[in-house]
Amino acid sequence: RFRATWYPVRDAEGYLTGVAVSIEDITLHWRTERARRQQEERTTALQAATTRLARTMSVSEVAHVMAEVVSDALCADYAGVVLPYGEVLRVPQPLGWQDPGWYETPMTRNTLVTWAFKQQLPYYFASPEEFYQRIPYPNVAAFLRATEERAWAAIPLITTGQPLGLLRIAFRSPRTFDRDERAFLEAFFLWVYTPRAH
Repeated sequence: RFRATWYPVRDAEGYLTGVAVSIEDITLHWRTERARRQQEERTTALQAATTRLARTMSVSEVAHVMAEVVSDALCADYAGVVLPYGEVLRVPQPLGWQDPGWYETPMTRNTLVTWAFKQQLPYYFASPEEFYQRIPYPNVAAFLRATEERAWAAIPLITTGQPLGLLRIAFRSPRTFDRDERAFLEAFFLWVYTPRAH
């Protein structure tokens, strides 16, 4: 990014003889300022989430608030909390699926949510190609053909060493997750979820 400054050039008698232009590279300043604003917005989102979660009374209410806060902070097209029920994970329906509500996926199936949940690691996929490259199974190929989603993140929610569920985020366009976004997502549940896990 550049900033242009225009100013008149005059001769000794004060007559306008031309126009001078000064071009300044402000890329670093712009990026620094943008990062600062984003950090402030996310800090505000975390504080607001804490206030909202203080009024929740059930797991479903907690999950709903978490999904809303993350969706707003990252302008995500989809955000939902995946919860374990015995040997399956209950997942809010992905974008583009016809039936609303939840679906269940067995822990033994190779998917983004089962991998993140069992390995207790965050996953970030910037595109369908990266998704399939990382988890190259027929069911994944079928999912990618059926969904409108084109970028994903899955963050396990862990307290006292045990996964309680995971936060699943998706976008309708391919996108990368920068370092600040990953730090925000991975710190999010520690701020607002852990105190309520007990």
